[in-house]
Amino acid sequence: CGFHPSLDRLYTTNFTLARVVAYDAGSSHRIVQRIDPAGTSAEGHSRSLAFDADGNLFVGHVDGHRRVHQYGDDGGLLKAFEVAVDGRGAEATELAADQTTLFYATGGRAIRRFDTVTMTQLPDFVSLAGSGYAFDLRLLPPGDGTGGLLVADGNQVKRLSPAGHVVQAYDDVGRDTWSALSLDPDGISFWAADSETDHVYRFHIESGRIE
Repeated sequence: CGFHPSLDRLYTTNFTLARVVAYDAGSSHRIVQRIDPAGTSAEGHSRSLAFDADGNLFVGHVDGHRRVHQYGDDGGLLKAFEVAVDGRGAEATELAADQTTLFYATGGRAIRRFDTVTMTQLPDFVSLAGSGYAFDLRLLPPGDGTGGLLVADGNQVKRLSPAGHVVQAYDDVGRDTWSALSLDPDGISFWAADSETDHVYRFHIESGRIE
């Protein structure tokens, strides 16, 4: 899920029905918008989402055609991107600060990139060593890859340098399915969730300590 840039709506992907549902972020929490890909996402599942500064929404799909869709603020489909995948599809999406480059993970070892303006596949940011699946990612400031990124990589959360090297690892005993990430607004920590145990942690980015 993720907040609209205006912070007045919380958008969440409905994986099973392949929809996106937006809730009022105020006191009512009522449903204020539904986006249904219908035939444009046949046999696919809505999995990940990211916003640009104008409120346009990027939705990554797994299974089916495995495309990434871009929707306008009104929920209308603007573009469909045929992105390269090495797994089930766009498991995680993150739009860079240039508002053009989409960083994404597809359930394999690669962190991929796609130019949403020229509609072209860019060189991968990195192909991670080892086995398993990279589930989620977050770009670190300034948000264009030059500050590196965090990736939820199953048995660890890893901090990657701009060159794609692992410079820090985050973990706790008994947590081996790290699958979700979010940067904290304080700028010095992040949140991570382990899907098997349903535990959520906040880590200090530089020291790696659990807060």
